[in-house]
Amino acid sequence: MFTRFRRSSRLVVALALVGLVGACKDSTGLDDHEPEVESMRLTFSNGSVVTVSSTGAVTGTASITTNGSRTVTAEFLNAAGQPDDHVTVSEFQLAVTPGAGVTFTRTGPFAGTLRAGATTGTVPVQFGLLHVPENHLDFGPFTVNVLVTSAAP
Repeated sequence: MFTRFRRSSRLVVALALVGLVGACKDSTGLDDHEPEVESMRLTFSNGSVVTVSSTGAVTGTASITTNGSRTVTAEFLNAAGQPDDHVTVSEFQLAVTPGAGVTFTRTGPFAGTLRAGATTGTVPVQFGLLHVPENHLDFGPFTVNVLVTSAAP
């Protein structure tokens, strides 16, 4: 009887392990390939580049003149500094939430135009990576302060 109990226990443990392995897969049985983004690179039409790390550290500056606009494109980079292959246009897009005085108009999944109003100053703009089908952010949101300056006379 003790031998039968040990065999049953082994079977239960084996089934539990199979269940745990199966929990790491989606309902189709395919591995879930979440992005492993370590940083986001924002490139503005005036040549400015802003990089945001996964800790929220921002390097670089962004600016717009009053009543002006600036296009921005985003790349989501892995630990090697290369674009993350799992960030695809079919499932992800750049998420942008501008502060008062700035608007954002999407022109593509990872691009758009920031427009400034007539007031100068620093405007916080949040950027992140939106996983569209699941409607959640996989990176961010992180705040980038955009300086709105007077247009040259």
